[in-house]
Amino acid sequence: MDLGGSATDRRPLLLLGRSGEALPALAGDPALRECFVVTTPRESTVEEMLGTLQPTAVLLEASELYLEGRALEARLRRRSRRARILFLDVDRRWALWMEAESEESNDLRIAPCDLPRAGETLLDLLKGGAGLRRAALPEAIPLEPTG
Repeated sequence: MDLGGSATDRRPLLLLGRSGEALPALAGDPALRECFVVTTPRESTVEEMLGTLQPTAVLLEASELYLEGRALEARLRRRSRRARILFLDVDRRWALWMEAESEESNDLRIAPCDLPRAGETLLDLLKGGAGLRRAALPEAIPLEPTG
């Protein structure tokens, strides 16, 4: 007897990283009421929690992406190949979700939205919905002095 339902019937399990300026914007978001939301305790790391919980998605502050870049994502991927890793940035009334397209490129999927729709936009992304693809900028061509 299977009481858990199919994988598609399961409620998303969202693991929130350390709170900064962006993640608190999700608190009480009505779009997330159907999700299990777990906040990383002070005494634990996101990596530990990710390995234990195997969440649907890990939600992190965009500042972590800006400071650590792809190295952070690589560490998290070693803990769980299945979990999606998304970064949230907020600026007044706007929110921006960011997610790496693949491990092989530096391309990002971005999903801007009004701040009150941050939870709704997140769920849309998790279901494979909208988002804009932002190709990484090519490396600069070194210039030689013209003398």
